[in-house]
Amino acid sequence: MVTLVLALLCAAPADAPALAPVAVGADAPGKAAANQLQSLAAAAIARSRFTPADLVDALDPERAAARAKSRAGAEASLADAEKAYNDLDTQLAAKQADAAAKGFLQADLSQAWSAYVRARVLKAACLAANGQAKPARTELERLLAVAPDTELPAAQFAPDMLSFARRVRAASRAESKLEVKSSPDGAEVWVDGKRRGVAPLTVRGLSSGEHQLTLRLPGYAVFQQAASGSASATLEPASRQSTWTALERTASNRAALAKAAGALASSAGAAQVLLVVASRGDRADSLSLEVVRADAVGGRTRATAKSSAPVEGLGAAASILLDRALGPDQAPQLVPADHPGPETAAGAPAASKPAGEPFLWTQTHTGVTLMAGGAVLAGTGGFFGYQALVKRDQLRFTPQTDPASQQLIARGQLYALLADVLITSALAAGAAGGYFAFLAPGRGPEAR
Repeated sequence: MVTLVLALLCAAPADAPALAPVAVGADAPGKAAANQLQSLAAAAIARSRFTPADLVDALDPERAAARAKSRAGAEASLADAEKAYNDLDTQLAAKQADAAAKGFLQADLSQAWSAYVRARVLKAACLAANGQAKPARTELERLLAVAPDTELPAAQFAPDMLSFARRVRAASRAESKLEVKSSPDGAEVWVDGKRRGVAPLTVRGLSSGEHQLTLRLPGYAVFQQAASGSASATLEPASRQSTWTALERTASNRAALAKAAGALASSAGAAQVLLVVASRGDRADSLSLEVVRADAVGGRTRATAKSSAPVEGLGAAASILLDRALGPDQAPQLVPADHPGPETAAGAPAASKPAGEPFLWTQTHTGVTLMAGGAVLAGTGGFFGYQALVKRDQLRFTPQTDPASQQLIARGQLYALLADVLITSALAAGAAGGYFAFLAPGRGPEAR
């Protein structure tokens, strides 16, 4: 049983393909939710077994290349700074770390945040090593305001600096907010390297001071600046904005939409596309969502999921649906020869989908099954443990010279061993089941 649990935990497939999210609205209510669904789809891919493909960069390749160049230069400066620090040349290391931090600010901080924080930590360590205590403390204060969980290596900071950092964290109050607006609405909001939602949005729970804001929306250039209190941005069109606009116009023609989405995903280097189509639901306060994961080239459908979702609470409902489509590939739905499917817009027969949705085994099913199996194992282990206690009590009243005593000892030891093995397996199955049901990547709604 333990071997089975370990096998299940290690069963994640290797080399999962890159996946591009594309969310569109087929009517006015669907279009109003499309940008939020685009962000939710990107977040779902990021926490799944797939590698996310960046459509924002694919639609604006010139600016993306400039940001990539800035990031490469910053990473080179950071490597030089770390080398200089290890060579005890803290003056040069401080300059290189500062250059690296400035370079990362010219890149996309939604992708380079951790490296940016490393550069600023090293800069503060170099300032402290150079005897510049006041600038080092100022740098730490600013850094901890945007990255309060940053680890400060004891090998780089003296005890007084570490004590100062603890006091800064203790005195910090996450009571500030940042009101973000974008034109057009719907830009994905990143603050201090974390995805927060879509604009217009009020980001709460921030410390006072400036924070690094990044706005991303397919068809528009990345917007990035330091902000506090409020920020409003007018996004510049991407160089290939017409490609995204043309794709959105095909939302009512599923065949054309799938073809356009596949072509865009291929240009972004993705092997598959996660297509989300939203439309008006059965009720005024609901949306109909259809999610299809398919090959970018050839259009082979890998998984589908369809359901209605309330407009209020769309994030949770859509995330569950997205996770289903990001699960294992579903078996293709075969159409009997005497039951031809409907025709496509081009007149060619298309495979029909049976009524209702095919059952899909998900992580939740795996988790519940393991926990149920753990409960059975625990009950069986308890039974054998009880039998071991019975044999122990019988042995107390059996003379040691009686031949039956040896049989009681052997059976009691066997029952105790079985109880230990079963209880251990039950605990392992319960832990694995809880992980799959509640904690495994790809579960739960996006943190808003």
